[in-house]
Amino acid sequence: MQEIAPVAPDAQDVVVAAYRYQSGQPAQALDIHHLPAHNPLKDGFIWIGLKDPSEATLRELRSRLESTPALLERGSDFVASELLDLIVDQYQTCLEQTEKAVEAIEQQFLIRGFKENDVRRIYRLRRDLLRVYNAVTPLAELSRRLSRIELAYVDAESRAYFGEVADRIARTSEFINSLRQALAFAFEGGLMIGGEMGLEQQLQNQVPDLMDDDLFGEDPALQHWQSKLASDEARQSLADYGKKLGSAHWREQGALANRQPPQWRGWSAQGQRVDQVDFHPSWHHLMSLGMEQGLHIWPHQPQPGQHLQRAMGFYLHGQIEAGTLCPLTMTRAAAPLLQAEPFQEWAAKLDINQYDSSHQSMAEKSSVLLGMGMTEMQGGSDLRGCTTEAHPEAQAFRLYGHKWFFSVPQADGHLVLAREHEQFSCFLMPRYTEYGLNRRYIRRLKDKLGNRSNASAEIDFDGALAWRVGQAGRGIALLAGMAARTRIDCVLGSAALMRQALVQSLHYCQHRRCFGKQLIDQPLMQAVLLDMSLESEAATHLALFLVDLQELADDPVAQAVLRVLAPAAKFWVCRRAIALCAEAMETWGGNGYIEDGPMPRLLREAPVNSIWEGSGNVMCLDVQRALSQEGVLEALQADLRARTGDDAELGQAAQDLLSTVSQAGGRVWTQKLALLYQACLMRHVAPDAVADMFATHRLQEGPAAVFGLEGVEQASCEELARVDKQEPRPQWLDLRPFTLPGVRALDKHTLRIEVKGKYPQFKYWLAMTFTAPMAWEAERFYSQPRMAQHNLTLDSWPVGTGPFMLTESLTNRRHVLSRNPNYRGEPYPCVGEPGDQEAGLLEDCGKPMPFLDKVVFSLEKESVPLMGKFLQGYYDIPQERGLQLRTAPEAQLFYMGFNWHDPVVGQGDTPEQFEKNRKLRLAISIVFDWEQYVSIFMNDQGEAAHSPLPPGVPGYQPLPQGANPYVYTKDNGVVKRRSLDEARDLLRQAGYPDGRDSRTGKPLILYYDSMMGMGSDATVDWMRRQLAQDKMKRGAAQLFLWGWVADYPDAENFFTLLYGPQAKKDFGGENAANYQSAEFDRLYEQMRFLNDGPDKQAVVQQMIHLVQHDAPWMFGYVPNAGGAYQSWVRNAKPSMMVRDSIQYYRIDPEQRVERIDRWNGPVWWPAIPLGLLALILVWVVRSQAQARRRHVALRKEKD
Repeated sequence: MQEIAPVAPDAQDVVVAAYRYQSGQPAQALDIHHLPAHNPLKDGFIWIGLKDPSEATLRELRSRLESTPALLERGSDFVASELLDLIVDQYQTCLEQTEKAVEAIEQQFLIRGFKENDVRRIYRLRRDLLRVYNAVTPLAELSRRLSRIELAYVDAESRAYFGEVADRIARTSEFINSLRQALAFAFEGGLMIGGEMGLEQQLQNQVPDLMDDDLFGEDPALQHWQSKLASDEARQSLADYGKKLGSAHWREQGALANRQPPQWRGWSAQGQRVDQVDFHPSWHHLMSLGMEQGLHIWPHQPQPGQHLQRAMGFYLHGQIEAGTLCPLTMTRAAAPLLQAEPFQEWAAKLDINQYDSSHQSMAEKSSVLLGMGMTEMQGGSDLRGCTTEAHPEAQAFRLYGHKWFFSVPQADGHLVLAREHEQFSCFLMPRYTEYGLNRRYIRRLKDKLGNRSNASAEIDFDGALAWRVGQAGRGIALLAGMAARTRIDCVLGSAALMRQALVQSLHYCQHRRCFGKQLIDQPLMQAVLLDMSLESEAATHLALFLVDLQELADDPVAQAVLRVLAPAAKFWVCRRAIALCAEAMETWGGNGYIEDGPMPRLLREAPVNSIWEGSGNVMCLDVQRALSQEGVLEALQADLRARTGDDAELGQAAQDLLSTVSQAGGRVWTQKLALLYQACLMRHVAPDAVADMFATHRLQEGPAAVFGLEGVEQASCEELARVDKQEPRPQWLDLRPFTLPGVRALDKHTLRIEVKGKYPQFKYWLAMTFTAPMAWEAERFYSQPRMAQHNLTLDSWPVGTGPFMLTESLTNRRHVLSRNPNYRGEPYPCVGEPGDQEAGLLEDCGKPMPFLDKVVFSLEKESVPLMGKFLQGYYDIPQERGLQLRTAPEAQLFYMGFNWHDPVVGQGDTPEQFEKNRKLRLAISIVFDWEQYVSIFMNDQGEAAHSPLPPGVPGYQPLPQGANPYVYTKDNGVVKRRSLDEARDLLRQAGYPDGRDSRTGKPLILYYDSMMGMGSDATVDWMRRQLAQDKMKRGAAQLFLWGWVADYPDAENFFTLLYGPQAKKDFGGENAANYQSAEFDRLYEQMRFLNDGPDKQAVVQQMIHLVQHDAPWMFGYVPNAGGAYQSWVRNAKPSMMVRDSIQYYRIDPEQRVERIDRWNGPVWWPAIPLGLLALILVWVVRSQAQARRRHVALRKEKD
């Protein structure tokens, strides 16, 4: 027998109740006044202390304990665990209420933004949640200790209960953190949406990020030079690379690599010297991208255009991220030095288009990268001040010394300059030897102004192993040749920065308004942008011209010109990049100075190319040195004569320059040489007006101290339209002067079109919004200049050639459609679907449409006022989710596709593998329960799909006839999904028993959570959104959830998604699964030309059965469409193929007024019970008064 006495301790313990229990059941209530003295350890008693207990708390605790009498008999430990569990339950109840409040806040913010009071409310909720968290968390540790630690006074069998409580508290803590995070997200969402605090106004006139632009196709300079590429494949490769780099994904990768600079890690956790440089993953992604493009490879037997193709790819890459260019250019420049013995193994791995970032020796790596180490602390550009020494050792050398600038310290090898017996030699020093880390030790990484994604180090050599490259004493000459190659890349890199700065400026000025105009329309800004465009284009032409000279390795004149022009170009172009990037930042105003945008990174990056591989004065001295070599001046004179030709202005400029050759090596002379070649190139490739403009403002007047051309406003518009390919100036295609055979206008409303051959679906194409014929007047109207900039497009403000026209448009506020007076009208249909006649949907048969004069769309920011106004009759048709009084299946289909090219779920290489993969696809299709998905996530507003066709499309068969026999069975006409056992058996037949490859034992890896139901060991890999989009574009996703909305009610519209010539990977079509079936393609080509009827129906069923058998798709679901309508709205019906449905609507105004008056009029019936209640009250009061008077009268009589 046990007795339990709950107590409530405060200043003095007060016993509030006591009970005697028998076998865990309450047997007797004890008199609390006759209990023994308070003794918590007295045998037979359990004392429960509660602070200020409420009656409800005591009742709940008693109920919990008495519900499990067997456990109650175990004593105080179980009671303690239940008490802790009760505390957690009460916290959980509080948190569930808080969760509802958070959901309400999220919904409010997403609809209307936030108000000032909302901010305070969020703060209070987050503060209260933190208090709860701080109160709950200590209980977790207490419960965990009671569950794990062996304590003499804790029953061992009760530990499991304390463990359950600890787990519940942990989940509660996670729940609290998730609520706090949800409040933070809601606040951020409210900030983005704006609201009454003025954020919506602040977000006006803000420029969207530049993304998904075509770096290759939109660059006029590249379009000229692409003609020199060797093949169409090379051009296509660059075009693809330019589109990829211009995507939002790769722009973000470039930004991330610079926001997270590399970090040096000198020692491991065990204290071992590792000297590793850790990079952000974005760096590795960009390096991999550049190496796949071959930007690091020096062609040993170059084909025509090969150097140029690589240079253009390098230029494109540099516009998105410049730091990764450093290891790529140094590897390429060093490659020619390592072609002889004993470096063949190194040379072979320099030509691999695969990035290997592992920390291993060269022998263990698939590919290698090289760096360079020349400058020292005391010498700088004066390489003869080098103090690093090389000591011979067997067939190698040991290096002792240091390098002050050691580029790319993470590279696998470096070409290092060192003294060998008082002469300077070049040595290849590996990062790792066969015994581990070489004896070259990083002091620190340089904290640089720009180029922050790339690592530069100070380094010490303490007997580092190295091998001599070339002959002894030829080190400076060999490394100078390597530097000459990298200098051309410096010019390319600076031209890339200039181009990107210009593109960003143009984009910003197109979207930003200032003083009543777009910035790009302001004359002064046009002059600045034009000057910048001239500078950028001339820089690109000069850089690619240097590469073109590089191609002519056997032409002595070309090589002589290259020797003098390369340092001159580096001197001028790299210097001008700094000025242009600064000017581009100014076009953005204050926004350009903020790190959120690209301008600060471009400006920080610009100086590095001017300094790297020799600053300005060094370049001028190299020009002087080159001209002093035999034959170089004569070659330069001959080349300039050929390039200036009959152009008197350019010829005079060349003559003036060459007449002052004694001043060669001076900065002004070097500048003039670069400008002269830029002018010659512009004369040959740019329009005459642009070439004249460049010659005037660069050769005659000399470059101004500031950007901005005066007096060229008229020409600037044409030039800006030429250099800015992002948003070309609109022009409309006027086809009126031409005849269109087979097309004839019978009147202003009727076209007669003759179609050669047979294509029954052509009528649907004419009815679709995006392919319907449009009046030429509308095309001309929307093509007027600046219409798009003012958001006047067919999408944002359609002119309206149908029943209605848009007469008022306030974004996210209100839109008004008015009857179009020019619309010819159509009669209301007289034939409908089954049930339409009974529903009264054909009562207006033959009447002219539309019936309405005006339709008003307005946005309610909160759902409660919306529904209130709907019920009051203020709205006729609300667009409110969840209120669906009439429903119909939509003509759309969601499915999960299997990539036919994937080795696991695709077609397979052999018939045997095809069959195995097919069974795997069917197993996955069985496991994924779409009926449950529709029930839970769509509130039963839909149905599972069994074929590629949704309801409403000819060829669709309802259940049970249309059931997929490979995924479902029929039992007495009832369709049921096949069992999980059948799925497991198919998985075993596919070669994956228990989700593991029977050949290798490795888990089956899928890219979607589809195998959970089979209990397999399948690994699920989720993709980031950007990666998934990229994979879908390339047709490379393994599994994907996709959907399709019918454009027209014909089977062709959906079967096109499985047609072989529409494969996304091979042809860029809509066949995202890349399904290939010769039989399906044959049936498709036969079906699409058949008229609706039995013959077409038979072919469609063959195609359905073939797709069900091959299973390139897992058929998902078909959603339902629905709507809520007032009773006075006539002819309203959810439609599977909505096209101008508003013209069918008709309003009964009398009923509308009568219902609104009835709903909004006074309600009298509550007056009846109120009146009766008042009479009763009067009667009661009167009765009491009379009784009181009688009582007083009786007392008086007695007295």
